[in-house]
Amino acid sequence: MKELRTTNRHRQLAAALGATLLLGTLAACSATETEQPVRDLGQEQVQAAWTSKDKLLSEAHVDEAESIVLAYTLDGKTPYLVARDLATGEEIWKEKSGVGNTPSGIAFEVSVVENNGKKYVSLLQLVEKDKVRPAVLDLKTGQRVSKDPGSLYNIDRPTECDNSWCTIAASPDTGGNIADYYYDWHSNSWKKAKKASEMPDPKKNLGDYYLGEGLSISSDQESGRSVLSYAHEGALAWSKDYEEIYDEHYSTGGGWAWETFDGEQSTLVGSGNRTFYQFELGGRDFEWDMATDSMLVGLDPQTGDGRWSLPGADYSCLGILDLYGVHTDSTLVTCQINSGTAEVNVQDDGTAKLGGIKNFEGNFVGIDVHSGKKKWSFPMPDMADNELVKKLRLQQQFLAGDKSVVLPLAEGAQVVDIDSGKAVGIEQGLGQAVLCTMELEGVDVQRSGNDKDTANLLPATTVQSCDRDTRKKSDQLPLFAEFQRAGYQEGATVVLEGEKGLTAYTMPSATDPAPESVDK
Repeated sequence: MKELRTTNRHRQLAAALGATLLLGTLAACSATETEQPVRDLGQEQVQAAWTSKDKLLSEAHVDEAESIVLAYTLDGKTPYLVARDLATGEEIWKEKSGVGNTPSGIAFEVSVVENNGKKYVSLLQLVEKDKVRPAVLDLKTGQRVSKDPGSLYNIDRPTECDNSWCTIAASPDTGGNIADYYYDWHSNSWKKAKKASEMPDPKKNLGDYYLGEGLSISSDQESGRSVLSYAHEGALAWSKDYEEIYDEHYSTGGGWAWETFDGEQSTLVGSGNRTFYQFELGGRDFEWDMATDSMLVGLDPQTGDGRWSLPGADYSCLGILDLYGVHTDSTLVTCQINSGTAEVNVQDDGTAKLGGIKNFEGNFVGIDVHSGKKKWSFPMPDMADNELVKKLRLQQQFLAGDKSVVLPLAEGAQVVDIDSGKAVGIEQGLGQAVLCTMELEGVDVQRSGNDKDTANLLPATTVQSCDRDTRKKSDQLPLFAEFQRAGYQEGATVVLEGEKGLTAYTMPSATDPAPESVDK
């Protein structure tokens, strides 16, 4: 089975509840020898190694083995894929990119694949104004190793598919119709698939859209229904109607996200909603039923049979907290909306205005990923309180990991253990300087080198030091204990995405000389 993985926008970081455990002191070697305290790395400061000045479009991809870090950046309206030396931050190479025909809202993601002991990265390369091509580059040098695919157009950005990359594009050979292409390692070229089974991750039909995790989706234009298919080990395992997996009127328009959880058994967990159906049904004005809009399901990857479903489950928590990717190997955290309605009014510019929320009731819940059973629960804030909701949506969020998460509970922010649901106040569970995340506003990015042909994309979510009590940006760096809580190991170089570029931090190591003094 596939290993536990996560998708674009969101990073998976291991965490430990609270500060690092204090180590005991060494036993004295003799009765006359003075006892020496054991060094506690958690109470030492991390060191800033280097910073870059970039407008980031993607999360950083760090390859410690190759001592390289890659990220998509934005210069004006032109995106670049930039490679930097992990130790120094010096630029090694960079290549112009384009958004291509990939829909607006889908973030840039660095995709690295290893083949025959070497690592490569794929991108949609901007060759000249209005011309882009899918390309595969040597990770170390940035040199293109793939052959020019010829006169392709309307090209999607390549996405990883079973140790290769896939894309869709049109060409004169197809009469302008969209066709599937995949990267063939033997010929170092992009090949057009003649049938869906040729794809590295086979699909039910050519033209079906990849969702990741071996999943692809197709839409029946006559019925308006969507079909989900799953490929494993080079073969199509099953295909099922979305309404059989979820409920009526769930479609691809809702923004699907899937993850594979392994253990004694494997489970595919999928999330989505049917807001688009409600919008189309209601026209310009409709009543949003929050309890029936979203859902989580757990499937058997071998058969596609449902193991469990959780109606009302919403990772975004109505915009107050992003819980996608917050989980351990056995427990995931989400919000479950039990009741609540709001009037939605569609504006002339295509945006929607949300009226007041009524009769709201919901909970933060910990769910067993394989059985769907609820392990713990805490009430959500009153979403009908507009001032409280506005405050929660605007403030920075504490960085979560896979062992603990900070939730806004009635008694204040609490650090909650994901598996057990045990909660402690942030004064006990966090240091004064902590790592926080913040979403930035969308930016206009060129699709293919034409200033007028743009897409609006969300830049990378920032991760920066902030004060635990005020949640405002802080110049004080967190102690190593905070980075340990976020899953980083001693001696590592950690690269985080800031508002103005990347910042690399060096973690302390037991092999380094002990500092003379440390600010507590």
